[in-house]
Amino acid sequence: NNIDIIYANTTKTACFGAFASMLTSKPLIYRASNDRFFSNHGWIDYVVCNQTKKILACSDFVASSFKEWFWKVKTVYPPIDFEELTRNLSKESIDKIRKQYRISNNAFVVVQIGCLRRVKRHVDLLLSTAQIIKSGNPRIMLLFVGSDSQGKEINIKRELIKIAKELNIWKHIIFTGYKKDVGSILKASDLLVVPSLTETFGRVIVEALYLEVPVIASNTGAIPEIIKNGETGYLFEPQNVKALKDCIRKVLENYNKAKQLAQKGRRYVKIRFSLESVLKKNIDIFSELVTKR
Repeated sequence: NNIDIIYANTTKTACFGAFASMLTSKPLIYRASNDRFFSNHGWIDYVVCNQTKKILACSDFVASSFKEWFWKVKTVYPPIDFEELTRNLSKESIDKIRKQYRISNNAFVVVQIGCLRRVKRHVDLLLSTAQIIKSGNPRIMLLFVGSDSQGKEINIKRELIKIAKELNIWKHIIFTGYKKDVGSILKASDLLVVPSLTETFGRVIVEALYLEVPVIASNTGAIPEIIKNGETGYLFEPQNVKALKDCIRKVLENYNKAKQLAQKGRRYVKIRFSLESVLKKNIDIFSELVTKR
């Protein structure tokens, strides 16, 4: 009787939430973090969405996959705690990263952050940077940050190592595994690349821009909602190794411009994805539902 709203953050909890909503007549809010076609829960999606009063999509891209319930869907981006991101950030923490992985001061560090999964297309970044290194730019160091995959994708790291050795660029590749200090990793890097086949949001892109780290990302999913090509970073078509290589060259040839885009990106994400901004949107939605009851 003391409950006003039922909030579900995953499809699984939304199933229980839908049942609880039916029993109590309390409104259900479903937080959709994946597009419906990617998660593909079949009839369960229909049960959950039909019972839900509001579907809060983590991006416009995700919202578009719930078009059958368009009147219920609202995009509310995930909040980014920028204070937490920078809490332990310092010159010492940045230097520690470079020292830990024996990265020289004149190295140009290209980083990709995310679990080693095929959808993340680490291989495209490896192949594109290999071409640049072999064409006469030995300063590049490639940093893969993220845990190894499990199950069917468990051999991705092994495959990447094999390719790097075949291309004779093994000394330019570093695998860090899972790291908590994302802020320090990003600031110790010169460029973030996100070559994924799809992204339902792109949290690390927002974090990189807030820290004024230049970003190159694939033109897919929700990424264009964050990266405006030539304004806050550079976009390329997914799986196009040549286009990715050209973008990296563009950054190398005019790093000052890339930094200017990142600075513009910081102003953009600071307003749009801040904890305070997103919290206000959630409170407004909750208040509206309670008032309508």
